[in-house]
Amino acid sequence: MGTENQPLYVQVADEMRNNIRIEKWQEGHKIPTEFELCDIFHVSRITIRKAIEELVREKLLVRKKPVGTFVAERKLVDDKQNYTI
Repeated sequence: MGTENQPLYVQVADEMRNNIRIEKWQEGHKIPTEFELCDIFHVSRITIRKAIEELVREKLLVRKKPVGTFVAERKLVDDKQNYTI
């Protein structure tokens, strides 16, 4: 995955962030389940949860209980007027 000196959840979060950036995971769409992500990244569920929590804090992902986790919708904000476009 990434740099060996970074915690595993940070490396996974970086890969997930990249999937969002390159639009492999498109905004508004559900991402794979925690169990599927464990298989994809070959890590524990705890590691996946920490990576997801990181991306939720960054507002890249949104959790919708009990449905799942989704890529957040991007909102453009006009700083001068503070309006959402």
